[in-house]
Amino acid sequence: MRIGRLTAGRLQELDREVCSAVRSWLKFPPGVPSAYIHAPVKSGGLGIVSLSASIPSLRRQRLLALRGSCWGVARAAADLDFQCPRTHGGRILRHDAVAKQIAGALSSSGWDVERERLYHMPSDQGKKPDIIAIKPDQSCIILDVQVVNGSLDIEQTWRAKIRKYDTNDLRQAVSELKGVAPNNIRVMAATLSWPRVWCGKSATELRELGISVGVLRGITTRILLGSYLNWWSFYRGTSLHPSLPPPPSSSSLIPRAGVG
Repeated sequence: MRIGRLTAGRLQELDREVCSAVRSWLKFPPGVPSAYIHAPVKSGGLGIVSLSASIPSLRRQRLLALRGSCWGVARAAADLDFQCPRTHGGRILRHDAVAKQIAGALSSSGWDVERERLYHMPSDQGKKPDIIAIKPDQSCIILDVQVVNGSLDIEQTWRAKIRKYDTNDLRQAVSELKGVAPNNIRVMAATLSWPRVWCGKSATELRELGISVGVLRGITTRILLGSYLNWWSFYRGTSLHPSLPPPPSSSSLIPRAGVG
């Protein structure tokens, strides 16, 4: 009853049937209230559970327990995905696949795209954004990709990534190399969290650049596949699950539209 589909009316109907049966079995005189039947024994009643009173409470407890369990599993999965050295290579591959898809979408939208050039600057050891893209009208973007732990505040991580690359030195270096005015350079971050949730502001900015919703959905699917492959790689390398089946092919998980 804790997991079946029972309405409040049906539970009350069952309570009436139980009380009727108890009255018949114990040969109660007319007028014995149902409250006596359901009252606890220590209070002088029979202690027969009221279904309409107990089942909703039991369902709530079960849902809360499941929610807590699922959150624990999700947190454990995130910790494994982002902290385990064994999945480091998979995280890099996932990141690079997302950057490649975004670069391809920008190229298709008329941007001239450069990937992972190291810019040397006097203020630090240099910065290597994932993408520098320019349009014929001399508008320019500096864009870096990040897939972050879902337990973090995704908008804060988005802002932190922008602050990292939005420096006068980097703007000047890009301006001199690309021949664009520093004030025409826009710094952006493509930010997703595990499991495959876009930062809303990040997705909005990418749409403004001409990247379609289909491409963004394809990227979220790619994040899901990469996370699964990280799990598979980890458990195949342990004695806990030596007989895990191989991962599905990418073609079986990723829709054709919008995915490179």
